Amino acid sequence: MQARTPAYCTDLDARQLRRALTLADPEAARVRREAVPAVIGSWAPDDRTFEDIVALNRATSGLHRLLGEHV
Repeated sequence: MQARTPAYCTDLDARQLRRALTLADPEAARVRREAVPAVIGSWAPDDRTFEDIVALNRATSGLHRLLGEHV
């Protein structure tokens, strides 16, 4: 459950979590680990809400596409 992998920053049931863990791609996570902080850093300080950061983490992992369902 490393940062920027499909199981990171999610609220999954046991079945979904097992699936997400099998989808982890270390190289993709490395790229995301570099990109996501840059995106957050480009936001104005007043625009950095916790909810937005969680949404960004979830969106960049692509979990909803990988599982084929809305998470």
